[in-house]
Amino acid sequence: MDRKLLNKLKFHLARLLQQPEAEDWERVAAVLDGLEGQRPDAQTLAVHKLLEKDAPLLRQWRLPADAQRLLHELNLATRRESGSPARPLSVEERVAGALRGRALLVIGGDPRNQHAERLRTTFGLSELIWPVTREDAPDLYSLEPVIARADVAAVVLLIRFIRHALNDVDDLCTRHSKPLARCTAGYNPAQVATALFEQCGKRLGLE
Repeated sequence: MDRKLLNKLKFHLARLLQQPEAEDWERVAAVLDGLEGQRPDAQTLAVHKLLEKDAPLLRQWRLPADAQRLLHELNLATRRESGSPARPLSVEERVAGALRGRALLVIGGDPRNQHAERLRTTFGLSELIWPVTREDAPDLYSLEPVIARADVAAVVLLIRFIRHALNDVDDLCTRHSKPLARCTAGYNPAQVATALFEQCGKRLGLE
């Protein structure tokens, strides 16, 4: 929930508890309009629950019986925000924000369920696609239908674990306008996230 709006609500509610004025009632109603439909986080959940039942009364220019409690929760919510600045997002979290609900194609190495699941959950993917690419016969163009899928957000090429023929996947990614990240390390989520951020950040909306 918007902390600026919560601060305004706190200010005008405190005034109403001391000496109700028409201007404060109007301001409270305007703030409630602004907060309507906003989702709470852990810090504002208590305020959100109270407003679910108190907002109709406040819109009628009536103080709810638990107005003091509402003011107390507003104080806590806004104090936490100012006292604890938001932690900067990690590279994994920023990449997850761009990939969440979409699919990621990983090419190279041996698909392993454990590593695939770590990548899927770290980035909030709808699907982690990791096809088998045999060392003796890497079938490059069988990958094209997957790369062309609308839900595939990006392609990760595990450079350490592929034959030279698969390097030509770049042409397919260009053909279908898909960001391609060459990961020279491994398939650890942090390494994959760094490759995506550094090589595809602009196309994924991270810059």
